[in-house]
Amino acid sequence: MRFNIGSHYKSFILLHLPVYIYAIGLFVLSSIPDLSPPDLGFQPQDKVYHFVFYASYAFFVARSFFAQSRWLRIKNSFVFYSIIFTALYGVSDEIHQYFVPGRVFSIFDILANSLGAIAGTLIFYYYDRYKSRKTKLNKISN
Repeated sequence: MRFNIGSHYKSFILLHLPVYIYAIGLFVLSSIPDLSPPDLGFQPQDKVYHFVFYASYAFFVARSFFAQSRWLRIKNSFVFYSIIFTALYGVSDEIHQYFVPGRVFSIFDILANSLGAIAGTLIFYYYDRYKSRKTKLNKISN
């Protein structure tokens, strides 16, 4: 017997669930007191981690906002809303860390999170444009 999930649920699992999982993962990581990530060999390495984690998160947020069809304003302006949403999540993450023993609130972490939000959203934007252009060229050549 084959299990067949509907296209709505498949779409949710592939496009939207990663946003929730990533948000929960970021929250859990920021809840760990005195978290010590691997040493990269230079001083502001935690800012690199913030940038990379939030760029990845923003990529998933942008993909989710672009793929949804319920709120057309968000879909049509997904770049703006993805950056704002991810950056605000980064701010809330820093506020949360203020209350975790051994963790601190840092404006520079907010800056790294926000720059990551911009980078991840733009990576998705240009990836989607490239994919769309490639699809159009394949249709023309066939």
